[in-house]
Amino acid sequence: MYLQICRIKESRQTGGLKMKDYYNAKDVQQITGASKSLAYAIIQKLQKKFEERYPEAITIQSKIPKWFFEEIMMNKKGGVENEKN
Repeated sequence: MYLQICRIKESRQTGGLKMKDYYNAKDVQQITGASKSLAYAIIQKLQKKFEERYPEAITIQSKIPKWFFEEIMMNKKGGVENEKN
């Protein structure tokens, strides 16, 4: 069975841009326009969904994988928006 482990990569400098694999509450707050407490609540709910889908994955408190946030909140998969027919 394929064991999916999500690991955090340290923020790295690439051509002057910061690349992040995880969103924290501040990121969620900026993206959604929510308050800080609501951003933490969003992360908690998304972490529960993430743990249900990937029970063997390692999670990091108060952070959510960027790809998972975008898939659930922005209806994106693999960086491309899904079209609903």
